[in-house]
Order: sequence, then C-alpha cells, then structure tokens
Amino acid sequence: MKLSGAITILLASTLVITTTTTTDALPTNNNGKIVVPLHTDTRFRPNPSISIRNAQARYSRFLNNPTVSNKIAVDSDRKNLKSQANKGTISLKSIKNDIQYVGKVNVGTPPQELELNFDTGSSDLWFVSTLCKNCDDYNTQFNPNKSTTFDWGTRQEWNIQYGDGSTAGGIVGYDTVDLGGFPIEHQAVELATHETQMDSVVHGILGLGFPELCTIPGTITPLENLVKQGLIKDSMFSFSLGHYLHGGGGELIFGGMNTERYVGDLTSFPVENVEGYWGIRLMSATIGEELISFDEIVPKIPHMNSPMNALNNHNNAKEVNVLPGVLDTGTTLMIFPELIANIIAKKYNATSNDDGTFGITCDSNQLPELILNFGTASYKVLSESLIYYNDNNGNCLAGFAKAKFPFVILGDVFLKNVYTVFDYSVPPTIKLAQAVSPPQYTNNNDF
Repeated sequence: MKLSGAITILLASTLVITTTTTTDALPTNNNGKIVVPLHTDTRFRPNPSISIRNAQARYSRFLNNPTVSNKIAVDSDRKNLKSQANKGTISLKSIKNDIQYVGKVNVGTPPQELELNFDTGSSDLWFVSTLCKNCDDYNTQFNPNKSTTFDWGTRQEWNIQYGDGSTAGGIVGYDTVDLGGFPIEHQAVELATHETQMDSVVHGILGLGFPELCTIPGTITPLENLVKQGLIKDSMFSFSLGHYLHGGGGELIFGGMNTERYVGDLTSFPVENVEGYWGIRLMSATIGEELISFDEIVPKIPHMNSPMNALNNHNNAKEVNVLPGVLDTGTTLMIFPELIANIIAKKYNATSNDDGTFGITCDSNQLPELILNFGTASYKVLSESLIYYNDNNGNCLAGFAKAKFPFVILGDVFLKNVYTVFDYSVPPTIKLAQAVSPPQYTNNNDF
C-alpha cells in the first residue's frame, strides 16, 4: 500500500482506539455515556497517499466508470448533554499532523487492550489476532484462547480487499467488547488471520457507519448493541478532534456530548444514509469575500447520476443543486470533486501535485478562512487547518485534495474545526457546531 509523491505525507487518516496501560486515558462511563480519550502515537509514520487511493476505492461504487476496482469491500483507509465525570468518554491522542487519533478498548475476559481505528466510513469491528501468520510486527495481538467469554460461533470467514490490492481476512467470533466500562456482550468480532494493510501500531478497525456497510450481512454493530443491551440511553456518539499545533488530542463520547467543546448552538441536519454512509448536503463555500455557489457547478460534475446524487434532490424544495457530502473520520483531508477543488485551489494560489494533493503557501496569514455552508448553518475551516503539512523547508501541502467523485468527503481537516454529533436514532441526524478554538486536551500524552 505504498504510493509516491506529496500525498505520501498526507492522507491515511483513521481514528484509533488504543491500549496503553496508563490510567489517565482509560475509557470511562457514567450515567449511560462512554467517554473515550484519543491519544497521539509518535511511533506511527503516515503514508497519506493510502488515504486518497482508499477513498477512491471506498466510494468508487458511486461512479459510472470508476477508476478503481469496484470489487473492494466497504472498508477503506487501512483501509457516530455535557459529559459528566467523563462518563462514556474516550480520550483521543492525535498522531503526527493529526493523521490518526488513538484511544482504548478492551476485548475478552480477562480484558485484552487493543489499538483500533474509529471510522465513520465503515461498520466492521476487526483486529489482528494470534491466528495471524504474518503479524509478527504487531506488539499486541488478540488471543481468543485466553478469553473465557470468546465464542467461535460457526467460524464464518470474512475477507476485505482494498483499493491498492492489499487485503485482510479471517474468522468471525463473538466476545465481550468493553467501551469505557460498558461491556457489550457477545459482540461479533472479526479476527484477522492475514492482513497486508495496517501499520503495526494499529491493531484493527472499529467502524461507526450504518449496518449496510458490514462485510458480513446481518451483523449487529457495536453501536446497535450499545443501545440494544441498554448500555447507553441516547443513540449517539460525538467527536471533538484537536489540532497538532495546539497539542493534538481529542475526545469521543458514546451516548452523549460535551457542551464545553463547542461554541454557539448545535444545528441538526437530516442524514442521507446512502449505502451506509453519514451523508449531508452542502450549498456553497466562501473564501474571503468571494462566494462559490455549488448550484451552477454541480450539474457540470461527472457521474452526478450516481446513487450518491440522491443527496442532491431529495427534499430539495427549491430545486437548488447541492453538493452531496460524507462525514468520514477515516479520511484525513477534505476531498472535493476535481472541478470544485480546482476552483478552491485557484482562490488560494495552490498548485496541483498531480497526485490529488495541492501545494500551498506556508503562511497562514495569507489564507482566508474557508467557510462551508450547509443551508441552515455555516462552519469555518480555520486558516491553520488549510495547511495540512509543513516540511519546514518552505514546502506545504493543503488541507484539501481532489478526486473523481461527484461528492465531497469531509475528513478530519474539516471535522477538527467543528463539534460533531452522530445521532443514529430514527430518523438519524448529524448535529454540528463550531468547535472551541483552540481545543485543549490535557491527556494527550505520547506513548
């Protein structure tokens, strides 16, 4: 899963649940909420090109003539009330340049701690195990034989193929999965017996998408089981992501939200659940004093008759063309359709690197904020976020990229500028508010 060029420094973002033994960042629960800290992992070495390629693979099914094989399964980038007493909260640590975030989860009895990716763009729960024959580089592997609550079930097999040809697969079993002190009993877990994709500091994936994205049809996801087993009161999870310039870190809460992490009011948007993704609509963008309306641009974007285009016209009483979007914590950058990305790049005097990324000035003072309008509310992407990577030699990469999609993928560059609540009750909604800037997380300790 190696690519070349500037993108290699950029895009393989995922959110990670980690298993360090320090007690200051353990998940906690209180009154039906799970608080999961996320932490920085300095051992990780990002390969951002993986993210753009896997984003192409993940969403290629929405293109008329996908440039990436449509045989890929639904996974990708390896490839949702104020918190009281840290109840239900998982602290997050951000990996260099916020390319990943890590937290903690326990699996089995007695518990085995694992480092897992939080990904709203997939729905499987899988991780490396002692059954894996090519996983010697992993410092931690789940051992089902050491868990008294592990159930082999029917030993159903699972397999995933990614956009760059890498694979993962193994056997489905069942065990207790503890999120912040809330034990999900008999949760389906996919034990990897082989994989060629993950970095050795990340042990697997915990998907936060809808059930339609499960590799094994009929799987009950951890999100569903949290509610089904009465472990959380509210069918929601919320993200607050820090910025590496301000110490990184972050916070994931299952079953609630933290009102101290945002300013103003939360605005609710209907979720367009297109094949399992957290879909949303964008009306326009503003750069400085200049408005970029998507109404006239969207019809010119190729593949707009794809299934994702259902976001464009559904409940759109004014018949205004809107840009479909997906909120995806498993993608680092904001990835726009090529036509729109080129317009935005021109406004920032950014230059194409011919790999999907853009070079941009390293002086944030020359970059006006990017404001994205979702119809009933608008949100700022701060100037500092528009510079994703600085090599300290005068070369910088932008926080936005381009791909041959008829929609925008709003990855972590956008999400760390807002507070996001993913409500998966019926009907599902997304709630957004401008994030406190800069957010501060005292538990963002390297490990």
